[in-house]
Amino acid sequence: MLLGLPLLFGETKGQAYIPLAIDSAQWVIANDYVETPYYIDNLFGYRINGDTVINGYKYKKVYRRSFTSLNGDYFPPYIVHEGSLFGVVRDSVAQEKVYAIRFDNWATSCPANEEYLMYDFSLNIGDSIEGLCQFLDQSLYIDNVYEDYYAGILRKHWVIWGACDVIVEGVGSQQGLFETSGCALSGVIGSLYTYCQGSDEQCLSGFLANVDDINEQQDVISVFPNPVKDILNIRINTSDKSNITVIIKNVISGEFGRLSVCEPEQTIDFSQYPNGIYFLSVFQNNKFISVKKIIKI
Repeated sequence: MLLGLPLLFGETKGQAYIPLAIDSAQWVIANDYVETPYYIDNLFGYRINGDTVINGYKYKKVYRRSFTSLNGDYFPPYIVHEGSLFGVVRDSVAQEKVYAIRFDNWATSCPANEEYLMYDFSLNIGDSIEGLCQFLDQSLYIDNVYEDYYAGILRKHWVIWGACDVIVEGVGSQQGLFETSGCALSGVIGSLYTYCQGSDEQCLSGFLANVDDINEQQDVISVFPNPVKDILNIRINTSDKSNITVIIKNVISGEFGRLSVCEPEQTIDFSQYPNGIYFLSVFQNNKFISVKKIIKI
């Protein structure tokens, strides 16, 4: 949780600026579709890795990553899929601000392929948030500023009146990193699941699936053809074929469907699915036993 008991209220200028654009920084963000019973319906993340120079400014490169849950209910353990370059970020330490450029056409209130003000960590109580395009209502203002610990460091927190959000120095928003902030009673609600600086082993310990164990079980299920265009054939190779369920997930959109396997061989019609990468997770008696990567063309 980003919200905690504040240590100091009012303006807090005593500590040195804590940068956001740091190599190996990681954000994991959970989406909750309000209409479903699940707390987490989709999980994705960002990771900073490497530098680049654009228009004379030095930026950190941000990669978007997706997570596939192996238990079918959007909870750990996960397989992490490395994504493509999503955008870049840079700190202006003197201004106490963070600037960003997004490279995709993902829906947001901020522009694509041009620099914008991402976060302003110099704001004080009563200041307007005008210019922070990630907030749809530009008439909002800073309601409170306080210090509290987050990710092991004492950081400034800004409460934005009417936005159902808090921004944290060096981290971003409690609703994500690039995400548009706001209140929602329906649709999708995003929240920062975890933030960390370090490797996957350091930041996601107990969170990731054991890839070696998964690879040892790959012969439990056979799928063909792969890549698939229309019909995917599934063959179950275990002697006990009772109570087997196959869950189909897309690395971007989450779950696409579930299939109870009643025969040694069955088919799935992929013709209506968008092109991309899918994972078929196999469960028997509600226990995960295997996973297969499928490419839809």
